[in-house]
Amino acid sequence: MIYRLFLWGLLLTFLNGSETDQDSLQNGLEYYRYKTVIFHLIQYQYGQTYGEEIEISFIDTNTYLIKTPQQEIFISGTLIKTHNKQTDQLIIDERLEGHEDIFSLLNGEIDKLKIKNKRSENGMITLDISMDEINISGTITIKANSWYFDSLKLDYDKENWIQINEKSWQILRGVYSYEKFGLNNNEVIDLRE
Repeated sequence: MIYRLFLWGLLLTFLNGSETDQDSLQNGLEYYRYKTVIFHLIQYQYGQTYGEEIEISFIDTNTYLIKTPQQEIFISGTLIKTHNKQTDQLIIDERLEGHEDIFSLLNGEIDKLKIKNKRSENGMITLDISMDEINISGTITIKANSWYFDSLKLDYDKENWIQINEKSWQILRGVYSYEKFGLNNNEVIDLRE
């Protein structure tokens, strides 16, 4: 009887993910810190599919710079600066304390992430994930030997999803200063209260 309970416990831990999986995933994602990573981003919204390459520089635990062809977004803690390259505007705003987004997940901030249904195939591990606070679910795929990130797909609802695939990375180079970001813009809009 005890033997059967032990086996059921092991099976449920494997199917639902475990704290060890959470720790391993967090350690694998933290590998991106102090690196610049190129991702291919695909977004599906209401019947339209958009794709582009984005570059994210993970500067430290809560600071990262996101570059797309249209804009640059510098996030440091709760402060956000967005530079629109076409209009040369800089918008300064704050995000809510504890607010998480896809990029904070990639930076290893996964304490509110629920993991279940671990699957292993072709040297990759796929985990079903969800974050109830922001009502998203999806899958994350990581390399089995290192737990380093490979891809992420998040569903907001049936008509909206996003997928991110790693293309390449390199060690972070240069100096990144949140205070100096956007000092030379034509227009600055500060939305902080």
